[in-house]
Amino acid sequence: MGGRFPPFQRWHVACTRSPHPRRPCTFVEEPAAIPTSDRALPAEVCAWIERLGSLEPEVIPVNAAARGRWLAHDVLAGEPFPPAARAAENGYALRAEDTVGASAYGPLVLRWAAGSTIGRGEAMSVTSGAALPEGADAVLPLEDAESGGGGLHVCAAVAAGAQVIPAALEVDRGDVIAACGALRPQDLARLRLLAVERVSVVRRPRVRLVAAAAPTAAPDAAGLMLDALVQRDGGLPERRLAATPEELQAALQSPGADLILVHGGSGDGPNDHAASALARVGTPVFSGMAIHPGESTAAGRVDGVPVMLLPGTPVACLCAYEMIAGGAVRHLGGGGTGWPYGMRRAILRRKIASRLGRLEFCRVRCDGVTAVPLGIAAAGALRTAVEADGFVLVDVDSEGYAPDTEVSVHVFP
Repeated sequence: MGGRFPPFQRWHVACTRSPHPRRPCTFVEEPAAIPTSDRALPAEVCAWIERLGSLEPEVIPVNAAARGRWLAHDVLAGEPFPPAARAAENGYALRAEDTVGASAYGPLVLRWAAGSTIGRGEAMSVTSGAALPEGADAVLPLEDAESGGGGLHVCAAVAAGAQVIPAALEVDRGDVIAACGALRPQDLARLRLLAVERVSVVRRPRVRLVAAAAPTAAPDAAGLMLDALVQRDGGLPERRLAATPEELQAALQSPGADLILVHGGSGDGPNDHAASALARVGTPVFSGMAIHPGESTAAGRVDGVPVMLLPGTPVACLCAYEMIAGGAVRHLGGGGTGWPYGMRRAILRRKIASRLGRLEFCRVRCDGVTAVPLGIAAAGALRTAVEADGFVLVDVDSEGYAPDTEVSVHVFP
């Protein structure tokens, strides 16, 4: 689900780090809170996220549920595998030199070996995956021989090493079986093949999702969306409703979370209490961020736990999560902060206009090799995200892209 993720744009690449070394989730000295008039640049927020350490490791079984978990360290082979040469297919183990000159018109006859060792002029039946008998250096396929008359009639010559899996072909002693990173299905297969039953992985972050809204508010669409996004990024979501400032403060102070995401109430309206609640019980670090949509996104910490305040409007919440919070979830779980999205190049059919000084998350619909920007007249409508095939980032020092410009599109899965 880290090292195998595609990188962020230029500003984010500079902030990614190697997964080594592992360390507990702690903070170094924080910068002073940024005044509300100065929104934090994405690179500043990224650097703050990078000061979060990965969570402590835990040991889990090697099974399908381990897919996507982040190995805490490389898994090394204690012994070579296979320990000895093996037959690659069903056939006959023999010495290659004894088949020289054999053909369908002039077969050579070999004796059946009496013991477990192949001598000169002898052969033995073997099955795929079986250890190659001592003295043999090749396996003759079944279709190239006939059994009868007290021996094996060899109808084709084979070279030394034919149909043989050499010793230590898969791994040798000390080789890396699975590298530190997200476990893929093929990694799990290799671990099982080599009889590795348990591995040490970074613990999944417990992410508390707090809806800062009254019970009579609209359905919690943003909360459901965040729940799914956190699971996608390897976190364990826990959803809560905080209908009053007091309930919000209690949700921020309640133990048991590695990261808290508050959605709603992050603005400066009369009913927006998220920022003031964070200030009362914790330490604000960023009061507003230079991203769009999602300028009201803020961050801080409460008792050492990172807290992010996200907009309550679903599309702005989605953009703020993808540009900021999602990287924190993946980072805590041991991975990189880059997006888990593929990328493609496309030609803009219409211009994208942006304001200098902020990172713009522009949803686009792809049509063949072209991309059509969405949300010009309805930037806050969730349909612009639902109908989009991906998004284009406009950097903080750009005013956008002209029509017919080739751009990078991050493709939604």
